[in-house]
Amino acid sequence: MRLWTAFLSVILVIGIACTSANAPSDEQWRTHTDATYGVQIDYPASWTAVEDPSLIFNFLAPDSEAGVSLVMTDVSGQGYTLESYTEAALNQMAETFPEAEIVESGAVRMSGEPAGRIVVSVPGQNGQMRLMQTWTIKDDILYSLTYAAQESLYAKHATTAQTMLESFKIGALSAEAPAAEPVAAESTAEDNLVGKWRVYSEAIYYDAGGNNWLDSPTSRTITLTQDGKWVFGDSRGTWKIEPITAEDWLEWGIESYGPTRKMVLNNWNKGTSEGPIEETAARVDFFWAIYHVEPPLVQDPGTIWMKFGHTN
Repeated sequence: MRLWTAFLSVILVIGIACTSANAPSDEQWRTHTDATYGVQIDYPASWTAVEDPSLIFNFLAPDSEAGVSLVMTDVSGQGYTLESYTEAALNQMAETFPEAEIVESGAVRMSGEPAGRIVVSVPGQNGQMRLMQTWTIKDDILYSLTYAAQESLYAKHATTAQTMLESFKIGALSAEAPAAEPVAAESTAEDNLVGKWRVYSEAIYYDAGGNNWLDSPTSRTITLTQDGKWVFGDSRGTWKIEPITAEDWLEWGIESYGPTRKMVLNNWNKGTSEGPIEETAARVDFFWAIYHVEPPLVQDPGTIWMKFGHTN
């Protein structure tokens, strides 16, 4: 888990920054709501939304001289509190970026939740950058908001960025978003799996022993279509549901804990992934993609466990 995940993405986007005129004092504001991830933020109309697969949203100032972005990461099962995550992240940043200068750090609030904040100066591809990141953990999701600009331009947009950060809300739903249609009584369990699912967690269990949690942005999603196909980034294949057998539990190295069916993803990592489907009589909550990996994809061979959950 890395505190600077959003830092690097924003540095790459605004690294070619140039000077422009100050924004007009009568700047109009808009509201961006992402119903999929339940977040909302206000932003100036003169700023531009730029898509980035590693970010939930990314807004750039005119001429791309500054940016505000959001990263969401699942930290379930890792035992983090806000305090322990802050300590671990700052230690990792100091080790990885020894040239970084911490300008200030402290406790703030974010969407009404206790949060940490750091302002840091780091080298960028076109000179020194200054970044302010604010983060909190809610319901096992880490929310990291970053304002980044070239050192000489940081103060120019700092007030605007602070207003954006203060407007950020967790748990927001779009008024325009259509309400989820109730599942008809005759719908099959397969129907409940059709749609978009996001990565909740990802870990590797090494063949030689030990494991490691992987830094997987929650913006990564897999789409399961009604005709039995899946799409995950640039990868695609077919999916189906099969009963779980006793051999499956042995293969996965765990005891049966309730699921009776498994998700089978064909052409996953040039092979097949299989994992339990966690469900109730009313709905499917999660499904797992379990598959083996070898170098050079990873440093040491092991088995990846990816947990997918609903996007809303």
